[in-house]
Amino acid sequence: MSTSLPRESTWLAVIRLLRWDKPAGRLILLLPALWAVVLASGGRPDFGLIW
Repeated sequence: MSTSLPRESTWLAVIRLLRWDKPAGRLILLLPALWAVVLASGGRPDFGLIW
């Protein structure tokens, strides 16, 4: 008697692994990094650098 669980698509598994639904960690790292770029460039960072 085997019960097979429905398989999750590969992309959904990758999205869950990267925790794209929980952005708190990215924001915690992104805000100080962007602030450092702004300070290092004298207040006018190149848009390409930020993108």
